[in-house]
Amino acid sequence: MYASYPVYTPSQKYAIINGEFDLWKESFNINMKCKEFITDNIYFLWQNNNFNEFIKELTDTFGLERAVFVLARTIQNEEFADRFGDAVKQRANQVIYEDKMLENRDDFKYDRSRFFAISAFSSYMEKTFEVLMEMEREQVNFPDAELERDDEREAC
Repeated sequence: MYASYPVYTPSQKYAIINGEFDLWKESFNINMKCKEFITDNIYFLWQNNNFNEFIKELTDTFGLERAVFVLARTIQNEEFADRFGDAVKQRANQVIYEDKMLENRDDFKYDRSRFFAISAFSSYMEKTFEVLMEMEREQVNFPDAELERDDEREAC
């Protein structure tokens, strides 16, 4: 449904200045729908052993990139930072939110990406993000996957 719609990563300020506000707004709204999907479904599907179904529906509906983009903001949230493993935090911190970087600067004093943060059991969020990270690694063009293959070649 939304999986083919690209994640718009520049800030709202950039979007306004460059005449791309409609792109920013559409992407933001889809991000919020992704957050709502996760919030509405993660507990039920986890508790009913339908985790694979949850991941499939999440990535089929919103795409892997957007699922990572939305969940990474939760992991970056200082309130929850100590609840996640190092690998998860490291990957989440690779996701850059331009609005977050502009917070308290100029006339844009509001980080809209904070709306993506999900209030849920951190263990559910961490496991979900770990699976998404594995899916990224399986993609041919993801840099970490290339590094891992290079390491494997050197070991041979």
